[in-house]
Amino acid sequence: MIPPSLHARRFWGRCLQTGALAGAILAQAAAPHGLEAQDTGGPAQQSLTDPQRRDLSLEEALRRAEANNPRYRQAVNDLALNRLDRSDAWLSLLPTPQLTALSTGMSWNLQTVAQNIFGEFEENPDRRMIQSSSSAQRLGASLFFDFRQVLNLRNQEMQAIVREVSATAERRLLHAQITGAFLTAQERAGQLALEDELVGRAQQALDLTQRLFALARRDRLDLLSAEIDLADREAQREGVRAELDAAHLALHHLMGSPEREPVVLIPIPFGQVNPASLDEEALVDEALVQSPRVRQAVVQQESAQRGITSHRARWLPTLSVSMNTARQAFQREGGGAFFQPNPGGDWSRNVGFQINLPDLGQGFRIRNDMDRSRIQLRHQAEAVRQVQLEVEREVRNLLQELRQGQRSLVLQERRADLAETRLSLQLEAYGLGRGSYLELQNAQEQAAAARRTALQTRYALERTRLGLEQMLGRPLGG
Repeated sequence: MIPPSLHARRFWGRCLQTGALAGAILAQAAAPHGLEAQDTGGPAQQSLTDPQRRDLSLEEALRRAEANNPRYRQAVNDLALNRLDRSDAWLSLLPTPQLTALSTGMSWNLQTVAQNIFGEFEENPDRRMIQSSSSAQRLGASLFFDFRQVLNLRNQEMQAIVREVSATAERRLLHAQITGAFLTAQERAGQLALEDELVGRAQQALDLTQRLFALARRDRLDLLSAEIDLADREAQREGVRAELDAAHLALHHLMGSPEREPVVLIPIPFGQVNPASLDEEALVDEALVQSPRVRQAVVQQESAQRGITSHRARWLPTLSVSMNTARQAFQREGGGAFFQPNPGGDWSRNVGFQINLPDLGQGFRIRNDMDRSRIQLRHQAEAVRQVQLEVEREVRNLLQELRQGQRSLVLQERRADLAETRLSLQLEAYGLGRGSYLELQNAQEQAAAARRTALQTRYALERTRLGLEQMLGRPLGG
């Protein structure tokens, strides 16, 4: 028979072991787990431990994309056409020079018909081959002037503006895509850090359950439940890791990198903007001016207006001017004038002017073309209004999402803090034997879901802010 004092010592010894173990678990669970720490601290430490990975900032990603992205490079290459088209337009207004350094030839003609003294042609009794030779030099210039050529020069300037606006739009679109892909990869990295922490917590809960099971404080069912939770956490972490690899692949694809090198992203600092301080009407007015889509629509409208003017110029006359001077040498019944680089003839000069009136038979066709251009102009005016309405709607929606996202973030972070506090209390009660594992499991799930939701809400708010800044073309803080 065991003395009562021995039973008491064993009981209090188990309680002390359980309390110490629970205290150790609680101390580890109370380690810092803020969203800011996991978003900005993880990648820097990882780059220090893995020398093969190199840090990649958003600025460097944008520089790589501008240098290697095929779609953006095509838009940039089109800008080189502005100089060529402008040169062609000016060349059409200049006279065309004509220079013939030497035009020479030799011919043989069989004389079968002769003219008698009465001026009548009769059969030549003396048939023979007559040889002749010639050489000539010419220098001249011609000019064809059409008023549509002057308008074409203005149209080329408008086309240059269209290309520049398109390149600006492509650049802003590329920046938006790179920033979005970078932010997605950063979010996946933050989710992976969170899942690592949740796996560590599940491992701690399993260790606690195993020790309590060894002390006969928990049964086999709790132990199996803890092992299943750990396996679920590890599987979810591997899924997030795969999503992180996919996000890195998408980022490298947008950058147009020839090789996919392992990188560690330098996190984008979260913006500090108070949505309540933003003037909605002022932002809408600014976006209607700075938006590349609005600028493209306006430029297309101006180009349509130029088309009507070009059709009207078809009623104007055209002018042709030609000037040339030439000299030649000709020898009959001989080849002495063949291949003479300096012909001995006198210089002759010719000047000609020609004014061509428009073809009146094309009047109906010209009028129809002008009517089509007017219809196109009306279409472009409506397109400008449509784009302005779309931009205004997007800016107002982004502002509404920014305000709602800011309120949701405050609520979700408070919910995550409350869930962490509840988990700490539930873990303490579980370690002391006052709660079931099912209650601890529910507390862990709620805390994990709250932190995941807070993380997603934080990045959704950041995407909304960046989207609004890209619409305005400037940071919201400046």
